[in-house]
Amino acid sequence: MLGKTVSLTLIGLAAGLVSISAVAGKPTNDDGGYNGNGAPSGPHYNLNIIGVENAKEPDMTGSNRHTIFMPLHTSGGGKPTSTNNQVQIEGQIWLTAGEWFEVCDGNGFDEANLGDCDDINWDTVWNITDGVVSTKDGAVFALPCNTNLLGYWDSDGDGKVETNGQDDTVVLINCNETVDADGNIVPVDETNIVPVANYQVWARALGTPEGSATVTTCATVQGELQCSLENTVLTRSTGKSLFTDVTNQLTSLVVEYCWEYDGDDCIDWRTTRVALFAGDTEDWFWNYANNGLRLAQLRFYEVPVAN
Repeated sequence: MLGKTVSLTLIGLAAGLVSISAVAGKPTNDDGGYNGNGAPSGPHYNLNIIGVENAKEPDMTGSNRHTIFMPLHTSGGGKPTSTNNQVQIEGQIWLTAGEWFEVCDGNGFDEANLGDCDDINWDTVWNITDGVVSTKDGAVFALPCNTNLLGYWDSDGDGKVETNGQDDTVVLINCNETVDADGNIVPVDETNIVPVANYQVWARALGTPEGSATVTTCATVQGELQCSLENTVLTRSTGKSLFTDVTNQLTSLVVEYCWEYDGDDCIDWRTTRVALFAGDTEDWFWNYANNGLRLAQLRFYEVPVAN
């Protein structure tokens, strides 16, 4: 149900679709997690992002799939550009608010389609008519807003969000929150509530060595398309590939947010972490800039909320 924290128990729809109702533990040793691959042990949802040379043509909208096909190389580095007031994006995986993890459209080469995610209102979620991004091509992935976010950001660019004071603190606009005209964080209107869950995201690069991909979360925030100051770089080196925690980078974005205006001029900019689908945002996507990475593997683990 919209607006309720979901248990994320996914029941046997296909291989790779498993219950994630158990505790997601932290890795216990430096050379890997409980299973020796760097990830927590326990039930999880799998998502594989596969890089291919040639565009895929079949309809890939079946909700049972756990794969997304993306270009093996993005010529422009996958960075959004603007031409004649039309935002053009390359290598995008559109994100939409759902009560569970679900690949709505696994084909990253054609027009984005909600497919079997027919319980989501396309126009309401993405505001196609009035949104900054008027045309959407690429894959589509549904997921809840994540309440498991840190009030820090990767200011040193080492790919890790530290909590020991080495990285800068940020203001956090959480799920189902927005900022009012007086600069106060307030709940969104009940008609704009999205599903939430408390979870971690882990990722690793697989496939032919030497490939890499940079994943950046982007969205329209305060009427402007913005991409996060953080990103995730997945590099396939030789040897064993380990998972890393990319929860903050893939379920929120860090931007310079205006908290107070004097007329049309901003007089209070703050580095701010904005949760997926937070109030007064739209056009969320992962900007997937691929440089030859054959396979990026993502895992989603539920984390029980402490009493």
